[in-house]
This record gives sequence, C-alpha cells and structure tokens, in this order.
Amino acid sequence: MRLRRIDFAALGTSEPEPHQEPDAWVLLSVFDETLGDDDLFQQIRELKSRNDQNNALASLHKLVQVAATGHPISGYYDKKECHEAHHFKYQGKTRKIWRIRKGDIRLFFYYGKHRLILLPAVFAKRSDKLTAAQRQKLEAVTKAFIEAEALSTITIIAAAVDADE
Repeated sequence: MRLRRIDFAALGTSEPEPHQEPDAWVLLSVFDETLGDDDLFQQIRELKSRNDQNNALASLHKLVQVAATGHPISGYYDKKECHEAHHFKYQGKTRKIWRIRKGDIRLFFYYGKHRLILLPAVFAKRSDKLTAAQRQKLEAVTKAFIEAEALSTITIIAAAVDADE
C-alpha cells in the first residue's frame, strides 16, 4: 500500500515544517496510482464549495502542527471538534475512526501502529450521521491499511511526488 506523508509540503504551503518531536505522529493518505495523487486531496478538490475546500485544507494544516507534537490529537480540540466518529469490528478487534470538524467539513483519521495516522477520508457533512456509503469508504480504506500494517507492505512516499513516477 502506497501512502503519502501529509505535511506542509503536501499542502503546498511555503511555511517551514513544524518542529517534529521524537514521538511525533506521521500523517498519511492513500496515494492513488491512477490519479498520480492522494485520494484525500482528490476528495478535497471534489468538495462542492470553495469554503468547504478551504476548511478541509485548514483542518489539515492544523493537524500537521498537532501531529508534530506527538501528543494525542484530541487534546488540541474540544469534544465537538474532535471525537470518535465510527467504530467497527475487524480481525477480532474494535477499530475506532476519529473525526475533526471544521464548519461542515469532517476530516477522519485512524491511529495505526508505530505513530502512524491514516487519513481515510474527508466529507462535507450537513447532518450528524454518516451515510452507509461513507461508513463503507472509511472501513474499506482502514481495513486495507490494517492489512498492509500486518503484512509490512506500507510504502511511505514523500509529499513532492511527480505524477510521472
């Protein structure tokens, strides 16, 4: 499974990367070979309004800063902004997917092993409940990540990957 590291370079900002504590979290999104880009950034581009796109990018910007600290992500948000959004049973364990809210945008994440955080999806949500399709998407991407972790088949690529590679 190819995953792209999400940092300020991936966001296209000219800001220097935040100081990484030794136990910093590594943010990852699925790299889609057919798109030559992250699935997450494709989802952001497909959001209908510019305001939603900006909120998604702002959420990622803050998350990059928070992840660099190595502290639990939820410690930097209030309970309405960040909490468990969905859980499901897989391989005999309950798996929890969390979400960060900014406006109508929901950025989802899953705590993996070895300080890795998967960012499986971003949705514009105008209601509190996830649809069946959204739950299925979150679960499918997270299950693939869990399997890749178990098989040690995760490849992390840098933010600045050309589509030709």
